[in-house]
Formats: sequence, C-alpha cells, structure tokens
Amino acid sequence: MALILRNDCPPFELLVNVCVLLRLDLKGKSEVHASGICLDDECWRLYEQKVHSLLNQGLNNRAKLIRVTWRNTLSDCSIENGFSILDREPLLVGVSVSSMKNAFRVVDIGPNAENKEEALKFRKFWGEKAELRRFKDGTIAESTVWESEHWNRHLILKRIAEYVLLRHLSLSKESIVHIMDQLDFSLLHGVRDPISFSGSLLEALEVLSKRLRLIQGIPLKVSSVQPLDPAFRFTSVFPPEPHPLAIDKGDVPRLQKLMPSCIQPLEVMIQLEGSGNWPMDDIAIEKTKTAFLLKIGESLQNSWGMTCTATEDDVDVFMSGYVFRLKIWHERGLSLLKREDGSDQFKWNNFMLTRKGYEENKQNVSAAMFLATAYDKASEAWTRFSPNVSELKRLVAYARSSASLLNKLILQDQIDSYKWECLLRTPLNNYDAVILLHRDKLPYPQRLLFPSELNQGKHVARGNASKVFQPFMSPGDFKGSLEELKNKLLVNFDPLRFFFGDLEKEFSNMFKVWYDSLGGDAIGITWDRFSSKKRGGEEGEDPVDILKSVGQFGKGFVRSVYSLKSPRLMN
Repeated sequence: MALILRNDCPPFELLVNVCVLLRLDLKGKSEVHASGICLDDECWRLYEQKVHSLLNQGLNNRAKLIRVTWRNTLSDCSIENGFSILDREPLLVGVSVSSMKNAFRVVDIGPNAENKEEALKFRKFWGEKAELRRFKDGTIAESTVWESEHWNRHLILKRIAEYVLLRHLSLSKESIVHIMDQLDFSLLHGVRDPISFSGSLLEALEVLSKRLRLIQGIPLKVSSVQPLDPAFRFTSVFPPEPHPLAIDKGDVPRLQKLMPSCIQPLEVMIQLEGSGNWPMDDIAIEKTKTAFLLKIGESLQNSWGMTCTATEDDVDVFMSGYVFRLKIWHERGLSLLKREDGSDQFKWNNFMLTRKGYEENKQNVSAAMFLATAYDKASEAWTRFSPNVSELKRLVAYARSSASLLNKLILQDQIDSYKWECLLRTPLNNYDAVILLHRDKLPYPQRLLFPSELNQGKHVARGNASKVFQPFMSPGDFKGSLEELKNKLLVNFDPLRFFFGDLEKEFSNMFKVWYDSLGGDAIGITWDRFSSKKRGGEEGEDPVDILKSVGQFGKGFVRSVYSLKSPRLMN
C-alpha cells in the first residue's frame, strides 16, 4: 500500500489517495508490440486496455480509478525502432482505492444463481475462485471469498489483481511486482501485526466507559468518555498488546518467554456533568481535577476490584491487559486557556519571544511551518513550537532523498529487501557525533528494526550496561501476589526520552540532539557554533571532552560515543 500525493492538483488542494501500484515486466512478449506505423489500435495500446479491463472487472467497486500506462520510455529512444521498445520497459498500473471498507472486503457477491447467463459469465471470469453461497438473507448467489487475517486484509487487493492477471494473461508470477507490502515487516511483532489486538482493546474501553458512567460516589457524574490515544483510531505505529499482568483480578499468570516489564498507558479523556462551582484559579482547577480522579479511581477499586495507581496528574487503571490513563476535561479550564491565548498581551509577549529567539539564532525560530486545520486556523496546535528551521531543513532533505529512492524502487526492477529497508534507515554519517545505546536497556527492544553500528569517526567513549533495568521479566520477578507483580510493571517508562530531555537541558548551548522516539538505539548530535575561547581569553572546552561528558552523563545506558565532525568555531 502506498500513499501518493497527486501533483496535478492546484496549490493547497493536494489529495492523498491510497493506491496500489503494480509493475508488469513484459520483455519478449510479442503480442504487446507490432511493427509498422503508429496506429490507434497498436498492439501495445490494446494490451494496456486489456489489463485495464481485467483489473476493472476484478476489483469492481474496490477501485475508484485505474491507470495503466507504458509512458515511461527513455527520452533517447529512436522512432525507427517502432513501439517494440516498449517491451523493454515495465508496464505500470496504479489503482486508487474507493474506500477502506470496500478494499478490505472479504466476500464479493456476484449474480443471483437464477440468472444463468450472468452466473456463467461470472464463473468463466473467476474460474475456481467462484463458488455458490447462501447468505444470511436467504439469497443464493455466486461469490468469491478472500479469507485473510485482519492485519493482512490490505493484501486482498494484491491477491485479486495477481489472480486475475495470471488467469487471463500468459504471464508468470515473477513478472508481476506489487508495490504494496515491501515495508510490512516493520509493523510485525513476531509473525503477526499487533493491530490484531485492536478488537480486545475496544472491548475493554467499552467496559471501562460503562463503569465510569455508573460511578455514583462523586459530586459530578461522568457524562462522556473520549479515547485519545492513536491506538483507538488504528493509527498507532506500535499498537498495544495486552499484558498478562495488567488484568482486573485473577491468579498470577505463568511466565512467558518474553514478558515485558514496561507498558504504555492509553490516554482516555473524561468529561463530567456541568457545574458552576468550579474554581476560577487555574491551579485550583487542576487540584480539583486531581481530587476527582482520585475519587474515581477509588470507586473503580471498591465497586469492581480494579487496580488503580494515582499520581498528581492522572490515574492509571489496569484492565483486560491494558493500562488506561484517565484525564479530566472541563469547559471552564478550556475557556481560561482560550482567554489567555486570545489576549493582546499574550500575543505580544509570544511575538517578542519569537523575535528575540530569531535574532539570537536564526535556526531557532519556532514558526518555521504553518499547518492550518478547520479547528486550528492559526496553526498553534501542530507547529507552534516545532519544527524550527534546522529541523524542517533536515526533514525536507530526508523526504527528498526518500522520495527519490522510492521512485527508483518502483520504476526499476528492485525487489531486494535491503534497498526497501533503506527507506527507513537514517544515515548516521549525517551527524557530527553519534551516541550508541545499549539495546537491551531500551524499554521495547523488539521495536528496534535496524541495530546501529559505526565504523568511522573517532571513538571517544565506551560504557557498560546497567544491571538495574531489564526490558523483560525474569523468573525471579514472579514472586508474590498479582498485586505485587503489578507494582513491578513500569508504566510509561522510557529511559531514552528522559535521557534526551536531560541532554537538551544540560548541553543546550553546545549541540542539538536528534533521536528516534519510536525505539532507536542511536542519538545524533549536530554542533552549534561556539567560541574556542571563554571569557578572559581562556581556552574553551574541547569537543572530545564534551562528548566524554555525554557518555558519563548516560552511564549505564550509553554504549559508545563517536565523534564524526568537529564543530565550527567562532572567533
């Protein structure tokens, strides 16, 4: 599956279409070209039409638009060779999907069994895939069934296209290349996609929502429950898997081979009944929300025996293998925020801070990108603080090089998995220095797609791994009751995020830090310009010494530190 940005749209009206791309390699097939002068019914054009007709009939309303083209001939080709040159170049097919519901449909219903003529045509087209079925409404009709696991349903389009082309054209399976599932490996955990657990997640959310609305022992009842985490919208990069310890109650589960010691909380927003008794002070509002959350957690424990843990900011609820993090939304808090943001004084202060930051360092201006939406016309939610100019330039450079590589992979005969993996690999030589982390100290080491190694630059620091934290539980951890084991679970623990924050705080005037928040084992460093001398004419800090300090700063977590480029010095 590929996301294609149409470049034939007017500015600011770009459409993102979910598409399927196919490449047919037809070298040596005499029926796709003809000698002589160019005619409208030239064989190569008829072959395009035939492929289009077959896919149009096979995909039916799954496809909104199908484009078949052989217009990728080389610019230096000679007309004297006629259109026989076309069989040296692949035929490209693009399919724009009508909707996800249609695309992921498992059963296609054909003509009614009583319609003999249409049923015969259906069977002739589909061959052995056609079968007569009785449906729930009593209808007996021809059909095709594309059984598939939930996380593999995006491949139904691929299976249909491949089946139709192989059945009706004299092609080999090797001559059909689908640009669709080459990157699926990055989504799998073991042999399955964690998205397969989404059903159990939504069921758990439904039960939790009902219980929250039934709570009686609080001054204001819960009126609505709104899921916030991307996992509830099926857009999480790593959908959560149910953890054996994050259950309501029961016996201590048996130790699995790899039972994680960390678990990510899923944010859920609670709205309470309206009331005019909320305090006006914003700090008092937050304290009141905390009191409500504590009371809600207590009620869940007393009424249903659910495990809840509380902090000053939120309450975590353990249920059905997941941890739900409860937060409270209320209108008065939102109105106070809007009133503050809308004041002229606030806007002026924000403008002056931005201007001052730009004058000090033109790379640090926060409003480098403007992304307006229907609910955020001022682009405050998405781009108010990031990306800045330097971040945006790096993003653009990566996007440009990735797009160039993707075009080559599609247009050329590239089926090597490593070259597709390069789309997701960040070249470490783009940084001035690189910090390599101990992989077995990452909270979710299974998410690490490509372990990082360096064979260039100066190796300035090396560190041993800490024994304090392990990403997976050991047999010795399974001693005690279920509640005691739950207390050993680390909720929202991410040493990489904390280390990144500490580096930014401690070395903010020396370098900029880049890292993969989804689970990378490398941190990139780009030097800021700094003076080679301190005040009073003393020698400034040595960049190597700074990097050694970084290694010491991350002791137990940092594996190695490499210096690739020296910083540019200012007089």
